[in-house]
Amino acid sequence: MDWLDEHMRKHLAETPGESNVLTLRPQPSLIEEVGARTVELVERAIQHIQNVEEEAAATHARAETLARNALERLKLGEERVRAAESARQAAEARIEEATAKLRDMEIQLERTAANAAAAEERARDAERRATEAENALKRIETLVQTLMLEKRLSTGGVTA
Repeated sequence: MDWLDEHMRKHLAETPGESNVLTLRPQPSLIEEVGARTVELVERAIQHIQNVEEEAAATHARAETLARNALERLKLGEERVRAAESARQAAEARIEEATAKLRDMEIQLERTAANAAAAEERARDAERRATEAENALKRIETLVQTLMLEKRLSTGGVTA
C-alpha cells in the first residue's frame, strides 16, 4: 500500500508545463484517507470472501454428512424390506402348509363322518334284526308252549 501512496505523491508533485492552467491538487490528508478507505474496503471484501468460503465449506460438509446419513438409512431400510419380504415368504409357506394340513384334516373328517354314518346305519340294521330275532324267538316260545299245552291236554294231563 505504501507504493500507492508514493506513486500518488509523485504524480501530484509534478508541475504542469503551462503557468495559466489551474491545477487542483488533492490534499495529502485526503489521499491518505482515500487510501485508508480503499485498504479498509479491500480488507472487508477479503474478509467477506473468506466468510463466504467458510460458510460454503461448512454447508458442503453438512450436505455430505446428510447424504451419508441418508444412504445409511436407505441401506437399513432396504435391509428391513428384504427381511420383511423373507418373513412374508416364510409366513406364506407356513400358511400353505397349514392349508394343506387343513385340507387333509377335512378329508379325514369327511371319511370319519361317512364311516360314522355307515356304522350308525349298521347299528340300526343290527338293532332291527335283533328286535326281529327277539320277536321270532318269542313267537317260537309261544308256539312251543302252545304245542306242549295241547299235547298235555290231548294226552289227558298225565305227565311222566
